[in-house]
Amino acid sequence: MIGWVPLTARSALALLLLVWIRQSYGIERSDLILLVLGTGGIVLVTVSTLAVVVAAALMRLKKPPAPQEPWVFLTGVPFRTGFDVGWEGWLPLVRLELSWVRPHDVVAELVPERGRLVEVVRAQRRAVAEEIVRRWTISDTFGLARITFDRTATQALKIMPCASRLRPQELLHQMSSGDLVSHPGGEPEGDLIETRPYAHGDPLNRVLWKAFARTRRLLVRLPERAIAPRQKTLAYLVSSPGDEPAAGTARAALEQGVFGVDFLFCADGEQAPTREVPEAIEQIVRSAGSAARGGGLGGFIAQGQAQGSRSCVVFAPARPGPWIEAVEAQIRAHRGQVSVVLTVDGFGGQRSPLWRRLLVVEDRSHGEVIKELRAVWDRLVKAGAPVTVIDRSSGGAIHPSAMRG
Repeated sequence: MIGWVPLTARSALALLLLVWIRQSYGIERSDLILLVLGTGGIVLVTVSTLAVVVAAALMRLKKPPAPQEPWVFLTGVPFRTGFDVGWEGWLPLVRLELSWVRPHDVVAELVPERGRLVEVVRAQRRAVAEEIVRRWTISDTFGLARITFDRTATQALKIMPCASRLRPQELLHQMSSGDLVSHPGGEPEGDLIETRPYAHGDPLNRVLWKAFARTRRLLVRLPERAIAPRQKTLAYLVSSPGDEPAAGTARAALEQGVFGVDFLFCADGEQAPTREVPEAIEQIVRSAGSAARGGGLGGFIAQGQAQGSRSCVVFAPARPGPWIEAVEAQIRAHRGQVSVVLTVDGFGGQRSPLWRRLLVVEDRSHGEVIKELRAVWDRLVKAGAPVTVIDRSSGGAIHPSAMRG
């Protein structure tokens, strides 16, 4: 709770109790022990409160840091902002706590370094912001007084999703049809129907001698390309709570060129698709603030179909949410054309040994991840979509048999 009233409910109650003990027993009944106890307690609360008020006033008057070059850092990776606290951080009886109000989902802490307290942040979700709102909580070591206030600082920053260690082959089968890839043992060449002027070293059996007799120009035959025209790849990112692993996989696919040179990408909340990798990554970052929840997928597929594309790869969270109804509707409306890629963090398919399950209380969150993943998998497969599950930490695909609770 934000406020400049330093006394907490506990300390106010303790102060009233100490005053009553000192007055009723220490003074009126001449009980020296309770007199000393009451007086000492009142002094302790008073000194603690004064220390907190002084420290809060100093931190409030401290000049905010000047804007720097835009910060760019990754989710899940510690980042030193360059902001630090000097001697104010070492005041006696005082404890400083720092957090970020905006951007959301950023954990901040003060780390001792060379006699100063240095701010280190770790973002849990991608974001773009032009300012930072820091929340200071200043309290005493006994928990008797506390003051909380916010400070706003102008600073542009971009939090990028941490890219998956993606293996491109895990996604290629989602996007390729049979005639788009030539046989690995042969040359991608067809009949000799194209021509160009003769160049030194060309085989003489490809020279068009009849054309030479008529025009006195040496022309040679060229083989046509035997690979069928490749359709434009469509890729879409669904924004929803728990979508950070999906954003990391989408970013890795873009940076590794999995979609080729001819693709169309769009993220939730964006009006216009893009063919450029940098702009696509910007869309991924901006999508964190979108409330579309997959609502733009239908319009995006329609735009792609107008340009001759038929298949779309959807990067979606591995957690149920309102987005799943919108994606299911598009899967059914474009049966056979929409495939889905789900991403989880640090998936482990190995079950713990019996002795460990009996002796050690294990984290139940892993079981919840599997349960949610299985629920999403079942619904999308039932709707008729091919579904691939990627482990962001390893980049490998997860077999459906490993998804058990």
